[in-house]
Amino acid sequence: MAGPRLSDPIVIVGEMPLAFRIGMLGPVVVTCWFGPADAAAARGLARVTNDVIARQQGQRFSNVHLIDRRVRIPDAETRAVLVQLAHDTAAHIACVGVIIEGEGFWASAVRGVITGLRAITPRSAHIHAYASIAQIVDWLPSEHEKRTGVPIDRGQVEYLLQEAKRWRDAEPASA
Repeated sequence: MAGPRLSDPIVIVGEMPLAFRIGMLGPVVVTCWFGPADAAAARGLARVTNDVIARQQGQRFSNVHLIDRRVRIPDAETRAVLVQLAHDTAAHIACVGVIIEGEGFWASAVRGVITGLRAITPRSAHIHAYASIAQIVDWLPSEHEKRTGVPIDRGQVEYLLQEAKRWRDAEPASA
């Protein structure tokens, strides 16, 4: 079975206005965050993730989160929803990459949240935080194939993530 081609369209599988948009190309899903990562958004993410699991029909997939500076640090309730989501979906997700494009206190705080979540979530999904799309493109294809046996093309990953960056850049700031 042939994998997706660069000419294949990215399928938008879900979105929450002023919070996130989720797109998919083959076994790679990107969640572009451009608004509050609050408990309501985390529950919306859970609903869409369950839809993706059903769509994948038993095939494991990888998920990349592109986090914008407009995203606030998740509170305790939001972190609890995300931890539960990680436990509920661990058997279905091969790798999770988080792109935090930024520096300073905000980026350090978001990285700290990711580290904390990694410590209390299942180890079956390999979670890594990076500072750029290029770093994810270097990491994800080989890691996904190692964990699933399914190759993915670096160009496809970069195409998907650059498109997600365009979504983010086009989205108005939330109030």
